[in-house]
Amino acid sequence: MLKSVSLKNNPLNRKFLLAMRPKDYRACVALALALALWVYSQALGAADSPLLLQLQMSALTGDLRPVELLADSLDEATLDPLSLTLLRRFQARFADNTEQYTANSGLALANLTMAIYRDYWRAALTRSLTPAEAEQQLQRDLRGLLRKHYPAYRSGEDVFGQLQQALAARKLASSLGQTPPWHDLYIWAEQESRRFDVQLTDGEEQVDVTLIERPLVQGWQHFASLDLSTTSGWATAEGLYCLCWSYDLNSEAF
Repeated sequence: MLKSVSLKNNPLNRKFLLAMRPKDYRACVALALALALWVYSQALGAADSPLLLQLQMSALTGDLRPVELLADSLDEATLDPLSLTLLRRFQARFADNTEQYTANSGLALANLTMAIYRDYWRAALTRSLTPAEAEQQLQRDLRGLLRKHYPAYRSGEDVFGQLQQALAARKLASSLGQTPPWHDLYIWAEQESRRFDVQLTDGEEQVDVTLIERPLVQGWQHFASLDLSTTSGWATAEGLYCLCWSYDLNSEAF
């Protein structure tokens, strides 16, 4: 079973985060993901796997067409076990659309939202639709979902903001927006807010951190990388968000 890569040892430490604007943090995620995926491949002893290396690069750029071309050229009989597992998972997720997903919130709205985003990501990442067409499909499907499941839906207003409201009404938190080039989605049911006192070179700073337990969906890069990697947190004007599985909260790395 392939597991997600923790980014707890990446160079984006708290001092660096405090000095960054939210958009700066998003811009640095690709670098952290590249490092984590490289470390992961080294740990598996599969640094020479063309499929894994291509997946690393393509998952960061949001364009899986090079992976598709490589996958079509591979002979399964010649592949090492890791590459064969990756190939079959890639085909199930992006070619055949036969993958079975285990994330289940118990709520129709959340489960259908995740399915809509997976369809959008699949079309966008493989370019089976143009970016504009994929965007139109996403918004159309989300509006249809909200009309059916959110009585307060208003057709003339922002669909993403209303989706967050609809999820919040069902006690689910979410983060929507863009991690270029694609729309992103995180949904979680459990969180804890803490304030940390952080000692910086010019004094002490109080930082509000939302600790997220067991997210249901972890964004398009997680989806594109076959769940090998995802961001371990992000910054907003209100504070920091941390996926708890990525860190030992009592460690210096955190």
